[in-house]
Amino acid sequence: MRGILSSIVLALGCAVSSAVVPDRTLTKDVIILGGGASGTYAAVRLREDYNKSIVVIESRTVLGGNVNTYNDPVTGTAINYGVEAYIDYGPAKDFFARFDVPTQPVVQFATNTTYVDAATGTLLSNITVPPVADQLAALQTYLTVVEQYTPYLLPGYWDFPPGDAIPADMLLPWADFEAKYGVQDMYPIHDLIDGGGAPNATTLYVMMDFNQPVVAGYLDGTMFDPRPFNNSILYGRAQEFLGADVHFSSQVVHTSRTDAGVSVLVRDDAGTTTLITAPRLLASFQPTAANLAALAADAAETDVFSTFATAALFVGVVRTNFIPENTSVSFVPATDAPPYSVVVDWSGTSGLSEIIFVSAAQPLYTEAQAKQAVVDAFTTLLTAGTFAPPAGAEASIEIVAFAEHAGVGFDQSVEMLEQGFIQQMYALQGRRSTWWTGALWCPGYSSNVWAFTDTVLPKLLEGLH
Repeated sequence: MRGILSSIVLALGCAVSSAVVPDRTLTKDVIILGGGASGTYAAVRLREDYNKSIVVIESRTVLGGNVNTYNDPVTGTAINYGVEAYIDYGPAKDFFARFDVPTQPVVQFATNTTYVDAATGTLLSNITVPPVADQLAALQTYLTVVEQYTPYLLPGYWDFPPGDAIPADMLLPWADFEAKYGVQDMYPIHDLIDGGGAPNATTLYVMMDFNQPVVAGYLDGTMFDPRPFNNSILYGRAQEFLGADVHFSSQVVHTSRTDAGVSVLVRDDAGTTTLITAPRLLASFQPTAANLAALAADAAETDVFSTFATAALFVGVVRTNFIPENTSVSFVPATDAPPYSVVVDWSGTSGLSEIIFVSAAQPLYTEAQAKQAVVDAFTTLLTAGTFAPPAGAEASIEIVAFAEHAGVGFDQSVEMLEQGFIQQMYALQGRRSTWWTGALWCPGYSSNVWAFTDTVLPKLLEGLH
């Protein structure tokens, strides 16, 4: 213990003579960093199905990660503005059943899309959308192609091929792949489900998100939601179930990780420090620079994670009196458009729109800057006369919910992939008694993440008695 405390003293920049003695100490089988989809799922399975002692360290006040729900005080409805639907893949329905959360077919709101110039907000009347039959036919063609590559993508990238064995289709620019297979007409559905693919994006990265279970789930109608339509219910029940094994509002101050085990010093918002030791650590957070600093990443980890792209991503709910019901707004990029994109979707509740804000501009947008950009986007619609409030009423724009979903994403070059980048990334699994899960390690839908976590846990537990 003295050696651990000495390392903590140095990490905190304190004098050795004023040793930092934690307020309390814990010993567990597994420390889980992050209480999002993967961390919550892993905690439940490790404690209940594998009979292991666990602790979850979560910086927020609730479990669920990117699951966000706004409970509208006006109508009493719940609006899911983070995770909105689930695919029937792997253990997904079993996890809902474990917490007695009924499910229902995916909730879809009929919507009309208005296309506007991103710079001016003016209506674009020359946008034509393929007939639905053509969209579905293209989607079916895409499914037959992506099915061939599913073993490389699901439930994770454990079996992704190296070098020359990587299928040529996966390394094409997305626009070239679309042209090769004639699937351009599926773009409205693709945009609806996961935002679509940029023309220059490497097809592998598009397939990671737009994968076989997702496409098949859309085509055969097996996507689902909880009943009632409130995605926070599942995590609320998991939170109650896990109880004191979750430390909320807590930040990692220092870690020590070796092949013999790990120790983590945690401080909560009240200033209480806890030293936790365990033979295993499961990192289920996004490996941003800030998170990795707290984890004391070594050179091998830094070499991998520093190559991922970063972007600002926020989701929210906006109350207005001028966006018509059943209306979504697509801001079409223009040469003089701002360095961000805003997506406006119908929420299913009168007067409320769901929004997504994305920008890769550096330095990254802060929450305050992103909020202002969202207000500016709505204001352009008014200025252009595309929409207007009811006669005699003054236009109103109010952001009633806002959450950050920022993280890191694949953007490595084709050359890096051919040189074995994914194999290099997966070689981090198990090093320094640390295992990794979450959306970076597999397709990012909750159902995929839970299925991938099921492949990690037996490996993590190997040799642990």
